[in-house]
Amino acid sequence: MLKIKRLFCAVALMAVASCALVPESTDILPWATESELDGDYAEAVEADSIVVPPDLDSKAIQQAYPIPDVAENLAIPVTGKTPRPAPLTAGSQLDAVRLQRLGDNGWAVVNVAPGQLWPQVRAFLVSSGISVSAVDASAGLIDTAFVLLEDRSLESRFRFRVDSGVQRNTSELHILQQNMAK
Repeated sequence: MLKIKRLFCAVALMAVASCALVPESTDILPWATESELDGDYAEAVEADSIVVPPDLDSKAIQQAYPIPDVAENLAIPVTGKTPRPAPLTAGSQLDAVRLQRLGDNGWAVVNVAPGQLWPQVRAFLVSSGISVSAVDASAGLIDTAFVLLEDRSLESRFRFRVDSGVQRNTSELHILQQNMAK
């Protein structure tokens, strides 16, 4: 028992003594300036945009996660609690459907739950006379058969995908159109 106590004391003493061996933060990040280490990132200035040579395409350079503009007059809460984000819509039905785009992908954000949007999509297809070829309710997929739209020389089929939206009681509607020569 005495040996265990001595071993424990020796390990504790070495652990406390090793705290002096921890390097300064400037030793860990030698390229960091004092202001970066002090947390003055809030006063940092934005870097210049990338200059693309004229013979190259700048279309591929875009923000993957665009940051929305924030009003300058936001007050820091006195309570110290993080404020809840402002709702994207104020509950009005004026923005019942919004079109979103990220790169080449686009989709519709609908202010109803997926369980309410699904039957509306099915009803739209039935009322339009477009026959459904496959349905996967668990994946939120509806595939249509090929159909000739108006006076086009191509037949088209569609895949509707209903996903849960980012916000509560919203849905994302993705539509894929495939064309085939008649």
